[in-house]
Amino acid sequence: MGKIRVGIIGTGFTVGIANAHIGGYKNIPECELTALYDVIPGRAKEFAQKNNSNISPYDDFNKFLEAVDAISICTHNSAHIDMMEKCFAAGKHVICEKPLTATLADADNALALEKKYPGLVGMVVFNYREKPGIAQIKAMLDEGKLGKVFLFRYILGGNRIGNAKGVKLEWRMQKDLSGSGALADFGCHMLELADYLAGSSAGKISHVGCFTETFITQRGDIETGQPRAVTNDDTAVIIAKTEGGCLCSLATSRLAVPHESIEICGEGGTISHILQTGTLTAHLKEHNGPFTSRPEVIDIDEKYNANAGHTGVLKEFINCILTGEKPKRSLEHGHYIQRVLDALERSLETNSMIEV
Repeated sequence: MGKIRVGIIGTGFTVGIANAHIGGYKNIPECELTALYDVIPGRAKEFAQKNNSNISPYDDFNKFLEAVDAISICTHNSAHIDMMEKCFAAGKHVICEKPLTATLADADNALALEKKYPGLVGMVVFNYREKPGIAQIKAMLDEGKLGKVFLFRYILGGNRIGNAKGVKLEWRMQKDLSGSGALADFGCHMLELADYLAGSSAGKISHVGCFTETFITQRGDIETGQPRAVTNDDTAVIIAKTEGGCLCSLATSRLAVPHESIEICGEGGTISHILQTGTLTAHLKEHNGPFTSRPEVIDIDEKYNANAGHTGVLKEFINCILTGEKPKRSLEHGHYIQRVLDALERSLETNSMIEV
């Protein structure tokens, strides 16, 4: 087999995650980027010119499909399922940006597509696993350093959208296009990491509750500048419990957070990490025994840098296409995270804890 021909659907208008996919694929010699497509005519060509890219832009979707073997879907969340269905029907492998969809009903349809096309790879971009500090913490957990995990805390967010006048009303601030706001946008990453890091010792997420708020309630329309309502949240706090009893505290805001950080506590002590630094802090002990030493500051091993960003998850995608292996970040896994997000929305509606 020659190189896997990869195309990207959705080139973006503001942030545009397509560039992260392009950067990741460039680190994978087994594939080549051959095509760009955007539903808005001319936008793919404009993107290619703006980024000095030699990737061929297409306005004709069918011609785009003919030029590729595998596809990254980088559209707004509510368009994921429609694009996924068309790509699978054309015999293309698909990796979709997170979250899987905007609603659980659409996620159910994605799960049905995975079963309908078992010979095609379907994945979701949960790429925070490859953040260097996270990757090193995972290795320590797999070695049994903490034993059973009983407390998991994460803070995640961004500062860009805190600029109320400068940042206009993007699709991600509209519930019909995005689903929930920070709750899904950042929350899906935190939930996925709670499962990835704590799940092996503490089981799946079983119960959830949350609070959300929208502090910036209006923004200027991207085209007219006229005020329009923001229809989803910009800040959220999640509490969760796993089947094995691990308690999770997850906080996120699109407006401002001091840093991204993680804390994990278990039978063998604690591990904490501020992700903007190159170190983590481990305070380890005999399982369920006393602390007999001081916390140790550990440098993040440079070997974990190789798969940072989108490189690692896209490597998994291309490898599964080439080998026939089943992906770990499958559509089924994305559906599980979507079920948790749906439970969180029901928690908001009922002001109660919800069983997933």
